[in-house]
Amino acid sequence: MGRTSRGTFGSEARCRHYLERLRWPDRVRCPRCDAATGISRIESRGQFECEACGYQFSVRVGTALHGSRLPLRTWILAVHLMTESPNGISANQLGQVLGVSYKTAWFLCHRIRLAMKDQAGELLAAEPHGDGIAQQRMALLRRSVSDTHRRLDPKHLAAYLDEAAFRVRNRANDHRFQDTLVRLLRVDALPYAELTADR
Repeated sequence: MGRTSRGTFGSEARCRHYLERLRWPDRVRCPRCDAATGISRIESRGQFECEACGYQFSVRVGTALHGSRLPLRTWILAVHLMTESPNGISANQLGQVLGVSYKTAWFLCHRIRLAMKDQAGELLAAEPHGDGIAQQRMALLRRSVSDTHRRLDPKHLAAYLDEAAFRVRNRANDHRFQDTLVRLLRVDALPYAELTADR
């Protein structure tokens, strides 16, 4: 990341505040009762408390980051690496850069691909299955996936293809990093049910 990015994401508190602004651009809302007033910040715990229902929550609650103990800075850096790498990045490479285990890197990769799917899914479904152009597109995507991910599990092929399609669709999108973070913070950000238990 550049100088501005290092300043923005230099501490866990700064990362948290950045993600809070992305999730709640107007005002913080309680995930339980949807109240937008009477929300107070518990700075020492990085949480909020809702006066209406008493619920205490953080920016992670109900999102793809829910249940993860990884620092928010690790999440943000992982999203940056995955969205800005021109040819993709494997879980093994991501783990080496972030200094985390392969299992943790794999978990990050797959959660982030959930967010990429929303931007890329149409590319795979846009044309009839038998169409020659669609088949060529799919072949290119599969080749891209196999070149980057040597140990490709067929069970998760759809997720890998979503990532490859994301790259095609977002080459000219200067906001792909931020857009992907926003999608990770959506409450319905876990369409791949089998990933919810992987940690």
